[in-house]
Amino acid sequence: KTFRWSGEYSWDFNTRETRSIALNVFEHFKPALPKSYRETDFVLLANIAPSLQSHVLDQMERPRFVVADTMDLWIETTRADLDALLTRIDLLILNDSEAREITKETSLIKAGRRIRKMGPHYVAIKKGEHGALLFGEDNQFFSCGAYPLEDIHDP
Repeated sequence: KTFRWSGEYSWDFNTRETRSIALNVFEHFKPALPKSYRETDFVLLANIAPSLQSHVLDQMERPRFVVADTMDLWIETTRADLDALLTRIDLLILNDSEAREITKETSLIKAGRRIRKMGPHYVAIKKGEHGALLFGEDNQFFSCGAYPLEDIHDP
Protein backbone atom coordinates (compact mmCIF):
# COMPACT_ATOMS: atom_id res chain seq x y z
CA LYS A 1 0.00 0.00 0.00
CA THR A 2 1.20 3.51 -0.78
CA PHE A 3 1.52 6.49 1.53
CA ARG A 4 -1.85 8.21 1.71
CA TRP A 5 -2.81 11.65 2.90
CA SER A 6 -6.40 12.81 3.09
CA GLY A 7 -7.43 16.31 3.97
CA GLU A 8 -9.98 19.02 3.50
CA TYR A 9 -9.28 22.49 2.18
CA SER A 10 -11.15 25.55 3.40
CA TRP A 11 -13.59 27.30 1.08
CA ASP A 12 -10.83 29.65 -0.15
CA PHE A 13 -8.14 26.92 -0.48
CA ASN A 14 -5.80 28.87 1.83
CA THR A 15 -5.90 26.46 4.76
CA ARG A 16 -6.18 22.71 4.98
CA GLU A 17 -6.96 20.20 7.68
CA THR A 18 -5.44 16.74 7.67
CA ARG A 19 -8.15 14.11 8.05
CA SER A 20 -6.11 10.93 7.88
CA ILE A 21 -2.65 9.63 7.11
CA ALA A 22 -1.58 6.08 6.32
CA LEU A 23 2.21 5.63 6.24
CA ASN A 24 1.93 2.15 4.69
CA VAL A 25 5.10 1.54 2.62
CA PHE A 26 6.96 4.37 4.36
CA GLU A 27 6.51 2.84 7.80
CA HIS A 28 9.52 0.51 7.48
CA PHE A 29 11.05 1.89 4.26
CA LYS A 30 14.86 2.22 4.11
CA PRO A 31 15.85 3.11 0.54
CA ALA A 32 19.23 1.96 -0.75
CA LEU A 33 20.47 4.22 -3.52
CA PRO A 34 22.39 2.78 -6.47
CA LYS A 35 25.95 4.11 -6.75
CA SER A 36 25.07 6.10 -9.87
CA TYR A 37 22.47 8.07 -7.89
CA ARG A 38 24.84 8.89 -5.06
CA GLU A 39 27.03 11.16 -7.16
CA THR A 40 24.35 13.58 -8.34
CA ASP A 41 24.91 17.30 -7.76
CA PHE A 42 21.31 18.17 -6.94
CA VAL A 43 19.04 16.38 -4.48
CA LEU A 44 15.32 16.84 -3.91
CA LEU A 45 14.14 15.23 -0.69
CA ALA A 46 10.41 15.10 -1.37
CA ASN A 47 7.79 15.11 1.35
CA ILE A 48 8.63 11.99 3.34
CA ALA A 49 9.58 11.56 7.00
CA PRO A 50 12.67 13.59 7.93
CA SER A 51 14.41 10.41 9.13
CA LEU A 52 13.99 8.96 5.62
CA GLN A 53 15.17 12.20 4.06
CA SER A 54 18.29 12.04 6.27
CA HIS A 55 18.79 8.37 5.38
CA VAL A 56 18.80 9.27 1.67
CA LEU A 57 21.12 12.21 2.26
CA ASP A 58 23.52 10.00 4.24
CA GLN A 59 24.06 7.94 1.08
CA MET A 60 24.92 10.91 -1.14
CA GLU A 61 28.57 11.63 -1.99
CA ARG A 62 28.80 15.44 -2.12
CA PRO A 63 25.69 17.09 -3.49
CA ARG A 64 26.06 20.76 -4.43
CA PHE A 65 22.48 21.69 -3.54
CA VAL A 66 19.91 19.88 -1.39
CA VAL A 67 16.21 20.79 -1.33
CA ALA A 68 13.75 19.38 1.22
CA ASP A 69 9.98 19.60 1.48
CA THR A 70 7.99 18.97 4.64
CA MET A 71 4.44 19.05 5.99
CA ASP A 72 2.50 19.53 9.22
CA LEU A 73 2.58 15.81 10.03
CA TRP A 74 6.38 15.76 10.28
CA ILE A 75 6.46 19.05 12.19
CA GLU A 76 4.02 17.66 14.76
CA THR A 77 5.31 14.09 15.08
CA THR A 78 9.04 14.07 14.22
CA ARG A 79 10.23 17.55 15.15
CA ALA A 80 13.67 16.47 16.43
CA ASP A 81 14.36 14.62 13.16
CA LEU A 82 13.22 17.66 11.17
CA ASP A 83 15.40 20.02 13.21
CA ALA A 84 18.43 17.76 12.59
CA LEU A 85 17.70 17.68 8.85
CA LEU A 86 17.43 21.48 8.61
CA THR A 87 21.14 21.82 9.42
CA ARG A 88 22.02 19.67 6.39
CA ILE A 89 20.00 21.23 3.57
CA ASP A 90 20.32 24.24 1.30
CA LEU A 91 16.63 25.01 0.70
CA LEU A 92 13.53 24.18 2.73
CA ILE A 93 10.16 24.43 1.01
CA LEU A 94 7.03 24.73 3.13
CA ASN A 95 3.73 26.57 3.16
CA ASP A 96 2.72 29.53 5.30
CA SER A 97 0.87 27.55 7.97
CA GLU A 98 3.81 25.13 8.31
CA ALA A 99 6.24 28.07 8.68
CA ARG A 100 4.06 29.51 11.42
CA GLU A 101 3.77 26.09 13.09
CA ILE A 102 7.54 25.55 13.17
CA THR A 103 8.32 28.99 14.58
CA LYS A 104 5.16 29.99 16.46
CA GLU A 105 5.48 33.34 14.63
CA THR A 106 2.46 35.03 13.04
CA SER A 107 4.65 37.16 10.75
CA LEU A 108 5.91 35.19 7.75
CA ILE A 109 8.91 37.53 7.50
CA LYS A 110 9.94 36.66 11.06
CA ALA A 111 9.13 32.99 10.47
CA GLY A 112 11.25 32.79 7.31
CA ARG A 113 14.23 34.46 8.97
CA ARG A 114 13.90 32.27 12.05
CA ILE A 115 13.79 29.05 10.00
CA ARG A 116 16.89 30.24 8.13
CA LYS A 117 18.70 30.44 11.48
CA MET A 118 17.78 26.78 12.07
CA GLY A 119 20.12 25.72 9.27
CA PRO A 120 18.93 25.97 5.67
CA HIS A 121 20.70 28.53 3.47
CA TYR A 122 17.36 29.38 1.85
CA VAL A 123 13.72 29.09 2.88
CA ALA A 124 10.82 29.22 0.41
CA ILE A 125 7.41 29.84 1.95
CA LYS A 126 4.47 29.12 -0.35
CA LYS A 127 1.46 31.38 0.16
CA GLY A 128 -1.03 29.69 -2.16
CA GLU A 129 -2.84 32.15 -4.39
CA HIS A 130 -0.76 34.98 -2.90
CA GLY A 131 2.60 33.83 -4.25
CA ALA A 132 5.72 32.93 -2.32
CA LEU A 133 8.53 34.34 -0.19
CA LEU A 134 12.20 33.42 -0.46
CA PHE A 135 14.69 34.08 2.33
CA GLY A 136 18.44 33.85 1.90
CA GLU A 137 21.68 34.57 3.67
CA ASP A 138 22.55 38.08 4.89
CA ASN A 139 18.84 38.95 5.22
CA GLN A 140 18.22 38.49 1.49
CA PHE A 141 14.51 38.51 0.81
CA PHE A 142 12.39 38.10 -2.32
CA SER A 143 8.62 38.28 -2.63
CA CYS A 144 6.89 36.84 -5.67
CA GLY A 145 3.23 37.48 -6.32
CA ALA A 146 1.00 34.97 -8.03
CA TYR A 147 -1.03 35.51 -11.15
CA PRO A 148 -4.64 35.91 -9.95
CA LEU A 149 -7.16 33.33 -11.14
CA GLU A 150 -10.93 33.57 -11.10
CA ASP A 151 -11.41 29.89 -10.28
CA ILE A 152 -9.10 27.77 -8.14
CA HIS A 153 -9.20 23.98 -8.39
CA ASP A 154 -7.23 21.37 -6.52
CA PRO A 155 -6.21 18.83 -9.16
